[in-house]
Amino acid sequence: MNENAIIYFSVNDWGLGNFYPDTDNFRKWLVEEPENYFGNDNWVKENKLCIVVDVIDMSCNYTVSAPIQWVKENCLEILGSDFQYFPDESKEYPEQDRLFTPFLEYLEENIGLHYDY
Repeated sequence: MNENAIIYFSVNDWGLGNFYPDTDNFRKWLVEEPENYFGNDNWVKENKLCIVVDVIDMSCNYTVSAPIQWVKENCLEILGSDFQYFPDESKEYPEQDRLFTPFLEYLEENIGLHYDY
């Protein structure tokens, strides 16, 4: 895979201890300390991520556009999983995940937290 590739993935915190994917990093980032990770615009910008946050029923859904190097170093389990999304032939990035939360194109001006609710 290209060293400059962008990986698009979606994760969800359904609350009450149900989050997907169920890994140590995502438990920390979404549940245990969300104010320090996925819920913190400074952390998101420092990690050069584009994240869209959406509230669906009682859950928080996140679509993430991230450099492949970040994914390899922080959450390798995303690669090839059901949480990874791919663009179709007509776009540079996927339009949305299965819960209809949009992805953002990986551009400098999109780095940070964005809200879709």
